Amino acid sequence: MQLTISPIGYVRSSCKEPANLPKAGTSNVEAVLEIDEKYAEGLADVAVGDRLMVLFYFHLSKEAKLTVPLMGVGPMVGVFSSHSPTRPNFIGVTNVTVESIDGTKLHVKGADMLDGTPVLDLKPTPTKSEH
Repeated sequence: MQLTISPIGYVRSSCKEPANLPKAGTSNVEAVLEIDEKYAEGLADVAVGDRLMVLFYFHLSKEAKLTVPLMGVGPMVGVFSSHSPTRPNFIGVTNVTVESIDGTKLHVKGADMLDGTPVLDLKPTPTKSEH
């Protein structure tokens, strides 16, 4: 089976190097999710204050590893129990909060993605009643 996935937009962030990224779930970094105009209609009900899951592509990853050091420092764990970028399909997910919206630019807080990261999809973060 062949899959084809295209970015819906890109991340603009002050984080330019992997060493500058905060660990998943610990970020206060502000970034802009620049969504392609052809997807503008899909942003219709996104509002300031919303929590969004951002699915993205680890575009700098070159090699998949099935065991990785937890949080980059150890102990070794299976990649599927980590947020490591060295995954078989290089797909990442993070949660952000929408701070403001300017057309198709979502200004968010909590980003742990590099500048230029391709955004694959956005989904609302489920509430407890949605589980």
